[in-house]
Amino acid sequence: MTTQPKARGGRPKTTGKGTLIGIRLQKPDLKALDDYCERKGVTRPEAIRRFIRAILQADRDQAKTDPTAPQNGGMDVGTAFQVTKNTQSLPEKS
Repeated sequence: MTTQPKARGGRPKTTGKGTLIGIRLQKPDLKALDDYCERKGVTRPEAIRRFIRAILQADRDQAKTDPTAPQNGGMDVGTAFQVTKNTQSLPEKS
């Protein structure tokens, strides 16, 4: 007789240990985030991680082509959504 391993209780594994960052979003930004999550089939935290990676990559790319550009890139949430709007594959963790 074969026995099945007993299912472990508790919380599922997460993305690993990291620093929790709490943010507040206004309704239009939250709706845009939720729309993106629904279209891409990802969670809010994963979408935000993707946005961060995309913005940082866009800043690096801009710095390569225009070294006189401001280092902060001047991107707000709306611009970040535009950067990622049609992107099928965003940068993964480095």
